[in-house]
Amino acid sequence: HPAVQVQMGLYGAVKKDNAAGEAYPGQPYDLEQVLVFSEIDYGLHQAVFTGSYGQPNSAYITTIYYRPKYYLVNGTEYTLGQSVVSGTGTERVLVRYYNAGLKIHTAVLLGADFNLIAEDGYPSPYPHRQCTAYLPPGKVIDAIVTRPGAGVLHLYDRALYPATASPLPDLNLDGLVSLFDVAILTDYLGGNITQGDPPFIASLGSADLNQDGAIDSLDLILLILRVNTP
Repeated sequence: HPAVQVQMGLYGAVKKDNAAGEAYPGQPYDLEQVLVFSEIDYGLHQAVFTGSYGQPNSAYITTIYYRPKYYLVNGTEYTLGQSVVSGTGTERVLVRYYNAGLKIHTAVLLGADFNLIAEDGYPSPYPHRQCTAYLPPGKVIDAIVTRPGAGVLHLYDRALYPATASPLPDLNLDGLVSLFDVAILTDYLGGNITQGDPPFIASLGSADLNQDGAIDSLDLILLILRVNTP
């Protein structure tokens, strides 16, 4: 089933500069930031894991029924306003945007615009300034960022996908957030298992879904909702 390979994580960024420090002819840069957008549909992963993907009675006959819950930037869960570009403010920063997912992403660097110099590996005949990178699935945009000054630039996805700063509650580290994790947290709260012993081998903080410093029934409710929400 090659259609699921990208959704299962088989993707990467490929680039080729015109010369050292020059992205395209006449487009030099000092710093580079690669941003790869993607998503995870844990239900699709679970279907592949159990061997039910593509079967007639499966909830995932094809990737048309793609319902991601987790949105990633460079393989890490997307967080609102995450720091992505830093410098003194005098550098030409080349930002390469890649959309390896199946959803549209709209990338914005807060407080900074950019010159769009290429799309899909082809130099733009008329480089122009804009503040938003519109990224349909499979889209690649190369841009030179116009920095407002020194410091860090913060990334936002204007498509308004859910973002969280909390750890992924994958308590048994099997790559999925599922009913197995619900059972693990239930056993932990019941005193039947302790953190660090199988199957609860993730960090303790990953079970604190509401980030209140305590692992309790509220976290269990949030985990159940996260698993059961389409």
